[in-house]
Amino acid sequence: MFQERQPADAFVSELKIGDNEELPYSAHDFGVFVAVMLKMAAKTYSHNFSALSRYQITLKTVCDASDQYQEKLLDTLYNCWKTNQQMMMILIDKLLKMQVLDCSVVVAWLFDEKMWQEHDRQWLFEVLNQALEKLTRQIVIVEKDIKELAENIENEDKQEENEADEKMTDDESKPQKQQEDLEAHKQKLEAMVQFQKGLFIDFLLVSLFF
Repeated sequence: MFQERQPADAFVSELKIGDNEELPYSAHDFGVFVAVMLKMAAKTYSHNFSALSRYQITLKTVCDASDQYQEKLLDTLYNCWKTNQQMMMILIDKLLKMQVLDCSVVVAWLFDEKMWQEHDRQWLFEVLNQALEKLTRQIVIVEKDIKELAENIENEDKQEENEADEKMTDDESKPQKQQEDLEAHKQKLEAMVQFQKGLFIDFLLVSLFF
């Protein structure tokens, strides 16, 4: 499929394995896809960036389905580029910016038992720092979105109170959709903040013992 220059969405269809909503794609085949993509783009940084952009739909569609696919992506990236730490740092940063990878998944992966052999390497802490900075920025963005959504809902409620309610408007679904979006953002923010707090607690415990 790579040699035939198949489009990115064709790979999504190829990786799909059934009607399982939780894990709709083959993790093994996704790892093969990522490995071949990285191998074909191994010449330069620009080749890697071009490959990530070309297959962004494939990467993001699969990785959005479950954290397991993001972990598979990171494992494959590490196995392909562990002898080139700078390449790993640059590609993980690029995938974070493309929102293919979540900050929390990257941090959890860095502290996974299988990565213990890398805990004295500088690249790991560089990637950790990148992920934590982006996590903090994402929390700020979500907080801003929540504030704007809440203000919009409040303004519309006030406007409805001032209008005559003799007939129902055709746009009844809009307030409901905004309320659902607000609740989803709140849940997302809560999960991110809890993860961030847990991370700080872990660091504190480590510092007490070392």
